[in-house]
Amino acid sequence: MRCVVWVLYMIAILSGVKDHFGLSYSISMVDILPHQIALLQYDSRPLSDYWLSSALWNNYYAKIHGHVFLYYSLAGRCRYGDTDLADAWCKVKAMLQAHEEHPDIKVFIYMDSDAVISQGFKDRSLNDLLQIVQNKLDWDPSEKPMMFNQDGPCWWCNLIQKVGYETCLNAGTVLWYRHHYSEEILNQWWHSTMDSYADNPLKRKFRTNWPWEQDRQMAIYHRSPEHIQIASQPDSAQLVPKKGMRVIDGWCLSHLPGWGCFISHHCANPASKQKLRELYNVPKEFSTSSVNGLPFQV
Repeated sequence: MRCVVWVLYMIAILSGVKDHFGLSYSISMVDILPHQIALLQYDSRPLSDYWLSSALWNNYYAKIHGHVFLYYSLAGRCRYGDTDLADAWCKVKAMLQAHEEHPDIKVFIYMDSDAVISQGFKDRSLNDLLQIVQNKLDWDPSEKPMMFNQDGPCWWCNLIQKVGYETCLNAGTVLWYRHHYSEEILNQWWHSTMDSYADNPLKRKFRTNWPWEQDRQMAIYHRSPEHIQIASQPDSAQLVPKKGMRVIDGWCLSHLPGWGCFISHHCANPASKQKLRELYNVPKEFSTSSVNGLPFQV
């Protein structure tokens, strides 16, 4: 009888009726192995300065937890066919290329080159993060395998809400589970480089001018959000801090340093980027020599 009960329980888990926490998901993050999770970064410049510090730290973090670290660089100019693009656009191409070139990876977390796993979370694996995300958001990756990250509060969020967008996004962190829906969204994002400027609520020439790919990320989500999960407060237009404090109320995936998020994004100004360089140092065995030959070409 015990054998029968055990078999039925395992069938329930594998069929998605019940995962290890008693929650109902067709895909459980509990079952993802450390080497099936990759941190991904991209920069168009040779490795140096703060973006080298970021790559070294994130590579170090990935190695101590058994994850994969991928770094892509730009060979020549960033282009869509014969059309020149701002170099930042090729991070979307890097996401697509990583998705195609690493079929054994089930979960990718893209981070801008001024973003790092926060020091306070260094000893927590990405497996821990994914379980927290799934539980906090009641996230079903089979339905919403792509995760876009919220921004705010800031002038950018005020701007996009004025032009009619309901949710403020930041393209500096993107998480996705391997699925045909997430691959379709990445392809839509890359092909959106050729969207008409005439239909852009922000009235910006996003192919070459800021906010580049973030402009089209906003458009894609607001056109068809059905397979996109929002982190970290999906019921809010933007991240909501604790009253009177510069700390996120609850948990958060990624935001400015000091806000208590799993990922610290040093995007505010040049001084913040240099602070990243000062604060995030790695043991000698994970120093510059360990990333020689690391970049892939986009």
